[in-house]
Amino acid sequence: MREIMSGKKYRHFKNKKYLGLYGEQEYTKSQDSLEPVADYIYKIWFPQSTCRLNESVKYDFTKYGEEVDEEGKSQIEYWVPIL
Repeated sequence: MREIMSGKKYRHFKNKKYLGLYGEQEYTKSQDSLEPVADYIYKIWFPQSTCRLNESVKYDFTKYGEEVDEEGKSQIEYWVPIL
């Protein structure tokens, strides 16, 4: 999973700071779940990072790439609220 979520960036949305982790992942609209990505971020990545989750903000969100390559992979961004 570490290889999949290979980058990160920061943004402010409605005065809240978010961290976006991104990378390419195999994606088929009908079956794939982002549960493994969320589990990695919340259970492995956060405890090892210096970022702190903003637990007062109740939403994380995902942005899917518009294109899928010949291997069936698409750019995926998973955004989480941080302090």
